[in-house]
Amino acid sequence: MNLNDGSTNTLYSDENTYAPVVNGEFIYFISISDNYSIKRIHLDGSNPETIINDSCSTFNISPDGKYLYYQVDDTISNRICIMNLETGEVTTLLDGDYKEIHIAGNNVYFSDFNESKTYYLPIGATNGISTFNPPVLK
Repeated sequence: MNLNDGSTNTLYSDENTYAPVVNGEFIYFISISDNYSIKRIHLDGSNPETIINDSCSTFNISPDGKYLYYQVDDTISNRICIMNLETGEVTTLLDGDYKEIHIAGNNVYFSDFNESKTYYLPIGATNGISTFNPPVLK
């Protein structure tokens, strides 16, 4: 839809999807139609491509479009991962259940599923995860 005047509704995919993210020349999304895999298409809707075949619940992409962070929820080996979109290399950051993957400044933040801890690490890093404990201001 053209946000300026509300005209020109265009269908880019007929898959059942959620969590679309526009980054660079692509629209990334989780495909409910395809076992919650992460896919991307070009901004014009062409060239659909599966990026992650695993069943995922959430994801985010670094502003430069180089790194994809995602939570695998396959009931066997749940984990949060990073994929280098230039090389295809995947690294598991932590095993378990995580949510709320956010990118702010030079860091990636995510919470454990029970919201008892929030973690962060520099964008692109595969180790050095720290617990986020901001000071309480009075």
